[in-house]
Amino acid sequence: MTPLGPSHRKDEREHSELSDPSPRKELHLAPMLDISNQEFRAFFRILSSRLILWTEMVVDETVAYSDDVHRHLPRVPPAAGPVVCQVGGNDPVLCANAARA
Repeated sequence: MTPLGPSHRKDEREHSELSDPSPRKELHLAPMLDISNQEFRAFFRILSSRLILWTEMVVDETVAYSDDVHRHLPRVPPAAGPVVCQVGGNDPVLCANAARA
């Protein structure tokens, strides 16, 4: 048995990168009550250029039956970078309509 040296680890790393089409790592930050305020999110934005923010849950029926949809959607400044808007509900059609809003 031969010891596995640095060259073997390099080959292993290159193989895993080739088999993974998206080796880019991301940091996802979801809302936490009384913790993830605007300053907290800005701090994490400084720590990582690969931060993905998640919004608070938006209820599908609120968006579907509202006269002013944008009033119920989270306000996110353009400098916030990538954002995932969470849509919750039990009707797939309403959830899809809310996602399109």
